Amino acid sequence: MKSHNELAKSDIKVENNLLDDELFEDLVFRMTNTEFPWYFLPYNDYSGEHTGLNNYQFEHWFFFSSIWQESSEYIDMLHPIIEHIDPVAFWRIKANLLTYTPEIQTNNYHIDIGNLRDNEEKLEQWTTSIYYLNSNNGYTEFEDGTRIESVGNRIITFPAHLKHRGTTCSDAKIRVVINFDYLHARKTNV
Repeated sequence: MKSHNELAKSDIKVENNLLDDELFEDLVFRMTNTEFPWYFLPYNDYSGEHTGLNNYQFEHWFFFSSIWQESSEYIDMLHPIIEHIDPVAFWRIKANLLTYTPEIQTNNYHIDIGNLRDNEEKLEQWTTSIYYLNSNNGYTEFEDGTRIESVGNRIITFPAHLKHRGTTCSDAKIRVVINFDYLHARKTNV
């Protein structure tokens, strides 16, 4: 049986140019203009280590089933992406905005659905997709060393049990990603 690290490269699906140009440009405009609500989080991972001047991010919760069942008023802008990933149910949809740093800063490795960390059977039913809103020199890195560059309008999809981490960027003002954590019909008995 392959280890989680051996599975990483083969289990990561990368798709470029997900949305047509008009939908993509509209999504970028709507999420990066002064009207879109971003909320400050004084750390950018859930390690409990809330230190360092670069350890923060801005976030927007589109949906989080553990806290509320109601979604953000902005969730409609994500429907083309949601239709593409074809979920049965969501655990969360969350956008992260990290600001420029002079050198790329890496976060800690993690899984998004932390409350299932100790229940491997349930965790393996979940899928994570990360949509990149803008191109920059930041990236998503997996424990086996696989790096996926931040390319605007790219989506990556992988089993939720794969530990990964994000970074800041040093060549753009911001790095924006949208995380989708969901059950997919092919992985459940639904």
